[in-house]
Amino acid sequence: MFASAQCELCFPQDLQAWVNGAHENGFVLVSFGAGVKYLSEDIANKLAHALARLPQRVIWRFSGNKPRNLGNNTKLIEWLPQNDLLGHSNIKAFLSHGGLNSIFETMYHGVPVVGIPLFGDHYDTMTRVQAKGMGILLNWKTMTESELYEALVKVINDPSYRQRARRLSEIHKDQPGHPVNRTVYWINYILRHNGAQHLRAAVYSISLFQYFLLDIALVLLVGAALLYYVLARMAKLICKQSKHLWSSDKHSTVNGHYQNGIPNGKYRRNGHIKHEKKVK
Repeated sequence: MFASAQCELCFPQDLQAWVNGAHENGFVLVSFGAGVKYLSEDIANKLAHALARLPQRVIWRFSGNKPRNLGNNTKLIEWLPQNDLLGHSNIKAFLSHGGLNSIFETMYHGVPVVGIPLFGDHYDTMTRVQAKGMGILLNWKTMTESELYEALVKVINDPSYRQRARRLSEIHKDQPGHPVNRTVYWINYILRHNGAQHLRAAVYSISLFQYFLLDIALVLLVGAALLYYVLARMAKLICKQSKHLWSSDKHSTVNGHYQNGIPNGKYRRNGHIKHEKKVK
């Protein structure tokens, strides 16, 4: 990251003249990242009309056919030094898709954001930005031109967004040394200690069998198979015993037995039951 004074030296001459000339009202930066090369005509026209209503100058990274309602305050560029522009002293707001790298750069420089998430992690990132009070999230499917204009005016004129962005910038920058210096230190550290094998995680020296815990997975699989086999055998045995008991109970009435097991024919003579002696 460069300081704003250093960043101004990185601009092409025409771009530097454009942003430096915006000292009265400042400028708004518009970029939807390298992954979004073209916008639909409807969205492009909404953006162009809303941006044309702003008193600020606008620098818009844009490819494709020029919107028919583009304002005189808007400059279209196919490529721009986004991080350097975010660090310029005249910037007022950033209209973005909410990409993670873009938000990190914006937070570093303390610039408020209006985000229009398009896909992927953009929604999650912009939800967090809005929750932190650093920007406003708009839904591109339902967004109107007036909503976009009002959101831009709000983050530009409401000082709370700028203050919150600067507060997050201070927190982000509060680190033990500059990140570049730390990077240089650790590269030299690794070179001094021949690759610094003592810092290398042990996971790089184990086999794939151990890394993916295939031995444990095999034990669990065998255990599950045995459990399934035992339960299946028990269920089969219980089912078999139930059928046997049901069959025995059914035969007890068919074969002429009472339920107490005494055969009907035990006291029969000539097909009649023997009468007990009468008690006088």
